[in-house]
Amino acid sequence: MKYLTLVLVAVLTACGGGGGSPSVPVVLPKTLPPTVLDIQSAMKDLYTRGFQRTFSISGTQQSGGLQTTMLSGSITVTVGGAMNSTWNTAPAEQSQLTTTGIITTYSFQGNYSVPINGNMLMYMNTNYVPMATVSTGRYCRPAVTSGWPAPGTTTLSGTLTTYSCFTDSTLKTAVGAETITYLIKNLNGAISVDLVDTEYDTAGNMVVMETDTYAIDPANQATLTGIQVVGARYGMTLNIVAQ
Repeated sequence: MKYLTLVLVAVLTACGGGGGSPSVPVVLPKTLPPTVLDIQSAMKDLYTRGFQRTFSISGTQQSGGLQTTMLSGSITVTVGGAMNSTWNTAPAEQSQLTTTGIITTYSFQGNYSVPINGNMLMYMNTNYVPMATVSTGRYCRPAVTSGWPAPGTTTLSGTLTTYSCFTDSTLKTAVGAETITYLIKNLNGAISVDLVDTEYDTAGNMVVMETDTYAIDPANQATLTGIQVVGARYGMTLNIVAQ
């Protein structure tokens, strides 16, 4: 659900950045698969009750394709329980996302620590499919919205939502687009769902991609276990795992 991208891009842009970096897989805890996998039900339960988790950050950033800077830190993600709301008169669920923490860069020029502070309103439709986000300087509204796969599916991928994004609700200045896709995986009995949020600029070039991994336990309960951010434009690869 794009927990870190907006905040970290601002932080890392201030520190400098360059070319792309490869993706590094997130290691999932092993759990037994639920009897009937129901992603919509799992996500509805997760966002209805809300959650808070603290993660450790590790990664790299390249500057001009020459210098590699090491990154580390920690971040706490707080998601408020979803409340009944509306989006352009349509019924919706609204949740407040807050991220706080610190990230430190290590290079021959010195070590720099920068605080992480971010707030975003997330809107989901009544089936708990992402439909819009609002944050400072970014207003993303749905262009196309699909739905979660049918219960019982364990090997499926698809597109949940495509956003058109602007600087604010006047829609006068476009800043690009986003897509949210899902991938359901079964790794030796460990069921997980990846939600992949990819941001594009107005020319259609990928800017940054965030992958949020949710482990699904035998009771069909979802837990956010890891976040990965790969910034093609900012030369960063970050792995964020639960402490």
